[in-house]
Amino acid sequence: MYHPGPPRFLATGERTELAPRDPDPDGRYAWRVADAPPGSEATVGDAPVTEFTPDVPGRYLLGLDAPDGDHLLTVRAFPASYEGVDVAGGSGTAIRDRDADDAPAEYAAQERREGVGRPRVRVDARVEFDGDGAAGERAGEAVFTATLTPNPDSTLDAADLVVTFVVDDRDVESAVGAGRTNPRDALDASGDDRELRVPLPRVSVADAAAVERAAADGPTVGDAGEAGLTPDAPDFETRRLNDPPEWTRDASVYEVFVRTFADTDEGAAFDAIAERIPQIADLGVDTLWLTPVLGHDGKPHGYNIVDFFDTAADLGDREEFEALVETAHDHGLCVLFDFVANHTARDHEWFRDAYRNPDSPYRDRYEWQREPTSTGS
Repeated sequence: MYHPGPPRFLATGERTELAPRDPDPDGRYAWRVADAPPGSEATVGDAPVTEFTPDVPGRYLLGLDAPDGDHLLTVRAFPASYEGVDVAGGSGTAIRDRDADDAPAEYAAQERREGVGRPRVRVDARVEFDGDGAAGERAGEAVFTATLTPNPDSTLDAADLVVTFVVDDRDVESAVGAGRTNPRDALDASGDDRELRVPLPRVSVADAAAVERAAADGPTVGDAGEAGLTPDAPDFETRRLNDPPEWTRDASVYEVFVRTFADTDEGAAFDAIAERIPQIADLGVDTLWLTPVLGHDGKPHGYNIVDFFDTAADLGDREEFEALVETAHDHGLCVLFDFVANHTARDHEWFRDAYRNPDSPYRDRYEWQREPTSTGS
């Protein structure tokens, strides 16, 4: 499926990159602005990977014509909080499109407008059931409640802020395609837009909270899509997807750059770090954070992994690493290490096999880009 993903939220003037998911190099893709707020002149490019910049506040629908059909991506644009700063959208903020002789420009977060600031929203969830029904079953709903906190620099109160619950376009597409009710039609928002009710069995809202059956069997679902809870059925539970683990809230972390922390011979780093753990614990910390410890290609810092299942030979063997962890635990320390899961080294056996063999079982673990054919002289 080439759907470009969940809804995006931008300020006017922010740029975001558009691309089909896992595109076929031989496939044909075409973007279009299917719907836009009045007064908008925003456009998209002709290439499969292009950019979009909303120019007025409101909701945009961007269409993608792909080999597997037509897809719609929602973009919600809000009035810009900053003016006069050229800022890239998406994850991370960066100054863009500047020549060497341009005047310096600060990041947007440092360019403030009086009385304006980005608010915060916390989404909590609970499960409610109606009274007893036929055969003891009860219809259930997941109830999502939004709690708003204005920015400290804002002149607005919480009551002045507006909440909008947005359904993932992919959920709409799959539900309609399967002949089920459009999820947008199943949502029941309260009059003050602070509460959303969704029929069970499993729902999620804005990548912030989820409700699901605690057991694997799942609830009994009727023709109307409602969930029935029988007396002997497992309870539902709610989880906040973006909350960090509880122990991190008051953790004191000591980071160790494993290759330079101790002046020792190659292959003896784990032992040398373990010898220093009593002194680290005496500092009052409770967490030891190690830079990458897995097998790597020899590049600096060890982030290009060649073996996800064994330690780096220049640091020590697996038994020595396990002894380090046990020593840390004996002194009341948790142990973290940087785990690089989003790429491998070129020398990794998965990449080598995938590069040589288009039918490799590892082929889909990588993104491939065909080199452009030169037509010049």
